[in-house]
Amino acid sequence: MKFVRICLVAGLIPFSLAAHAEMDDAVIKAMADTLAGKPAEAFEALSALEERRAGDPDFDLALGIAANRTKKFSRGIFALERVLLAQPQNKQASIELARALYAVGQGGQAREVLNRAREDGAPVEVSSTMDQFLQSLDKVDAKGRRNFKAYLEGAIGMDTNVNGAPNDDSVAVPAYSGSVVSLNADGVKVRANFANLRAGISNRFAITPEWSLIGRASANLRANDSNANQFDTRSYAALGGVAYRHEKNEFSLGWQAVNEELYSNAFRQQGGLLGEWIYRLDGFRQFGTFVQFSEVRYASQAVRDMKRQVIGSTYVQVFPSGVTAYGGLYMGNERPLDSDQYVLGHNLGGLRLGAQMAWTSTLSGFASVGWEDRTYGGDDSLFQTTRSDKQSMLDLGLSWVPAPQWRVTPVVSWVRTDSTISINSYAKTSASVAVRRDF
Repeated sequence: MKFVRICLVAGLIPFSLAAHAEMDDAVIKAMADTLAGKPAEAFEALSALEERRAGDPDFDLALGIAANRTKKFSRGIFALERVLLAQPQNKQASIELARALYAVGQGGQAREVLNRAREDGAPVEVSSTMDQFLQSLDKVDAKGRRNFKAYLEGAIGMDTNVNGAPNDDSVAVPAYSGSVVSLNADGVKVRANFANLRAGISNRFAITPEWSLIGRASANLRANDSNANQFDTRSYAALGGVAYRHEKNEFSLGWQAVNEELYSNAFRQQGGLLGEWIYRLDGFRQFGTFVQFSEVRYASQAVRDMKRQVIGSTYVQVFPSGVTAYGGLYMGNERPLDSDQYVLGHNLGGLRLGAQMAWTSTLSGFASVGWEDRTYGGDDSLFQTTRSDKQSMLDLGLSWVPAPQWRVTPVVSWVRTDSTISINSYAKTSASVAVRRDF
């Protein structure tokens, strides 16, 4: 991997100025800034001109190189593909495009671009660079390797309804002729400040260029202030499985286990199969589909034990403006293991939409909305109606990278659930600031 970066960064830019002697001042300055180790300045300057200058091969090449050097590879792909549409024989654009494609996980397409450029003929020094890059790709593909990642994150915040409960402390119960029943204190919404600690690791070990072993594990600890510490939670999750990559497709199948605790006591466990298929159309568009088959078991409420089945699909796209947008749909059901408890089972369906906009190389904003519908299996004996929940969610936040591998994320979230059974209706607002370190 280090060799790939060396031959891409060190071997390419030196002949670009000589190859384009007629470039205007803006492009020449941008190329000079990139050569001087200031690619971010070059990228910012050229981005401001992109709407007017896109389609000019010299401009697009300079923009593509600056984008690659600042790791904005999707922007680089757009610009460099424009170069090759206008100048199919441009070898440097081919190499830079291969670099961007490789960086976004499209090693096969990167190899195709380089092979095609080499077959079309190239100067000796350029062919040598291409050969080195191709050999590096071959080494990476043929050699089993680990890709280990880890993170640690701490957050503080406030939650207006930490237990997801209704506002009112009493409710009319139809089964008791409409008599009003008081709820216990834990059944009414509680406001709390909280601290959160999360950590996780993941690893991929490539057995062959196509097959890999995958694994990940995480822990999430949340402590509320003293008036709500009965709602402190801990959760631990792990997944292990295999993944298969072929051209634009990646398939994975694994066993996932989740253990949740409430106030240091066992609360719920979930375990089962998780399958995923990802299809990458190119370096900036992809579809994904997942299926989940699992069992959910409660430590002290066996009547709530369920079989859960969910299927969903997502689409993600990175636009030339730097906006990343995604949308997803899912549906499924939960069925009680005890068939006599069919009232507790439900069908579910939902959607999720979101976008992130990069304003600078270190600061971006994001927003997401979600909606879910849950319809239960029959009339509740106390409330004498079938439970139906409609839940809506909104998240707004910022992502700031003050230093490499550090991220600060302030976020505000709103959740509202409207239910045909009043004690299941609630609304909550939470706000937090998280600091994350990646390793």
